[in-house]
Amino acid sequence: MAVEKRAIVTGAAGFTGPYLCAELIRRGYEVNAIVHKSHGALTDVATHAVDLNDADAMQNLLRDVDPTHIFHLAGISFAAHGDLSELYSVNVILAEKLLQAAQKVCGRLEKLVLPSSATVYGAPGEKRCVETDPLQPVDHYGGSKAALECIARGYFSALPIVVIRPFNYAGVGQNDRFLLPKIVGRFAEGARQIELGNLEVTRDFSDVRDVVIDYVDLAEASISGDVVNICSGDGATIATILGHLERISGFSVDVQVNRNFVRARDIPFLVGDPSHLREICGTRERIALPETLTWMYEAMARAIA
Repeated sequence: MAVEKRAIVTGAAGFTGPYLCAELIRRGYEVNAIVHKSHGALTDVATHAVDLNDADAMQNLLRDVDPTHIFHLAGISFAAHGDLSELYSVNVILAEKLLQAAQKVCGRLEKLVLPSSATVYGAPGEKRCVETDPLQPVDHYGGSKAALECIARGYFSALPIVVIRPFNYAGVGQNDRFLLPKIVGRFAEGARQIELGNLEVTRDFSDVRDVVIDYVDLAEASISGDVVNICSGDGATIATILGHLERISGFSVDVQVNRNFVRARDIPFLVGDPSHLREICGTRERIALPETLTWMYEAMARAIA
């Protein structure tokens, strides 16, 4: 009997990939993970070490797998990535190569989920961002994602694309270059001092376990050529996060503001409006930020012990 739901996940060995693959398996998908050749095989899924820049290899894989769903997670997700050429090459050109290949050979594709980023909104002031707001990124990372969205719109008539704009999210396994795992890691180590940048920036944090549910819900929804925020709608300052972690850990830390960590174009407030997401996927209880922080703290503390 043929598998009815067959997914390809690019960048499957990254932070989000294993959580997404697990959610897809839970829902009955046959999962095909595309990873960089430096990564080994993933568990529970078919793993393919394919260079996304190799058009022939990519088309052959898509033709062989014949996916119903594609989730394009491959990309540079660290906003402070220093190599601009690589940033645009990976986040824009690589994505278009996948779109070109899918257009040529994916005859039964039901949905292609293409992550952008909330950074395309730039610095919107103290308002929750909605999908109809203008794209006005303030750095090259946001610029690369805005360029990706512009390219993707050219394929809306040919492919069933949904562009998603994730706001900040975190969880166990995220690289400590990112803010939340960096802070949680210091608490898990028992450190009594931490150096941070601006403590008053406000961000919209979600749990990675919620985010992958959103990804698959949107992939299964009857939408195409749409753009959707992935967010909680709630903002938290870094000072608030520190307060949560002090309660979780049972001790306080001395916070030193390091001006070298304050970005020249830091965005004071970046919170999303989840109304469109809820309109499409419905309302469900989401994991609260203190629960995410507790999960991360306990996992890191166990790893250190």
